[in-house]
Amino acid sequence: MTTRRVSTRSVLTLIDEWQPENITLAATAALALGSIDPLEMLQLVLTDVPTLVRTYRRRVKTDANVLGDRELLSRLEEYAGRQVLAAAISVGGTMVYMWFDEEMTKVLGCVIGRDHRSQGEARTSDL
Repeated sequence: MTTRRVSTRSVLTLIDEWQPENITLAATAALALGSIDPLEMLQLVLTDVPTLVRTYRRRVKTDANVLGDRELLSRLEEYAGRQVLAAAISVGGTMVYMWFDEEMTKVLGCVIGRDHRSQGEARTSDL
């Protein structure tokens, strides 16, 4: 698994520039990032796009209780690259996943849902 460390401030700048279909996605991602020291480094994971597309097609069909899954799927299907960078933040029982292009120049999407770990469940199957 390939990872990259990026400052929280850099990620927040990209989120601030992002114009999602649902503005709640950007606002929630910014709030989650705001809970972290801006000088702290986030660890992003390089993730395979075809795998994400298969996963989110399945989740959209099952109508998982998450915000942003349809928009993310649409953007991933249009994305020309083979991999994306992913960051995950858990805040107050909510899980926020953000995806960026490989060059870390733009946000591809964000998915927000319940953090099952806060209820003692060790799964993120809704996300």
